[in-house]
Amino acid sequence: MIFNSKEIKNKKYLPKKHVLWTIGGSGGFAFSWMIQLCYTPELIDVALQPLKGQKNTVQAGKSELWTMFEILPPDIGYLPNALWAEMPNDTDKIKERATNTIEEVLYGSTDVYQLLRSRVKYVCINFFWNKGWCSQTELDDMWNKNVLADDMLVKTLSDEIFAKDKILFLSAPPGFLASARGSKWSSKHVKIDWTLDDIVPDKKLVYSISSTWDGTLYTELEKITGTPLSIETKNVVAKYYDAWYNSQPDRVREYIDNA
Repeated sequence: MIFNSKEIKNKKYLPKKHVLWTIGGSGGFAFSWMIQLCYTPELIDVALQPLKGQKNTVQAGKSELWTMFEILPPDIGYLPNALWAEMPNDTDKIKERATNTIEEVLYGSTDVYQLLRSRVKYVCINFFWNKGWCSQTELDDMWNKNVLADDMLVKTLSDEIFAKDKILFLSAPPGFLASARGSKWSSKHVKIDWTLDDIVPDKKLVYSISSTWDGTLYTELEKITGTPLSIETKNVVAKYYDAWYNSQPDRVREYIDNA
């Protein structure tokens, strides 16, 4: 794909209600849709559509195709694996880079070149690709072709990744992360034995995918949206959760069942 800045510029994009930073495999795609459904429960059919294709890829033993079915929610900015420019092969180095990025997000400047690679990824996946996962090759291709030459456009669309009234960090237990990353992509992924809750200094900004199965989901969603959820909305979120759970690989469901 080629990013056409003129094409983007000629469209009007509304700011996102929230921006979700997370590590791939943490359940961020599903969690972002659960937040979205609190605002627009009528989008439940749109939210469920990707899960049908994902479930089929799992049953066919082709989990590597998982991400091709992603459709991001319209009002929630999603930013996975942007806490480092390139993921190191060492868990301590990953933690160090993630910690440094979080400090930049919370306490750094919002200069256009601040976390530029994270900015570029955010613009690409949320305003052009509409999917949360992209390969390093795709990002490098965009970068090398200078297709993001309009610095101010990038800044305008990505400043919200620093907005303290919008940003959220989704954490995941190491066991869940290992089961998801190992079964959906490759068992060769570096084991991460820490959580974002360990390194984000402002705990009010941190939520956990474990809330989806430990009985605290609605409370957490109400904290995020600032609005009590109606019975009807809770039912919609529950319907989505059930579909998401049933679309997961065996290892992920086994982890949830035994958590």
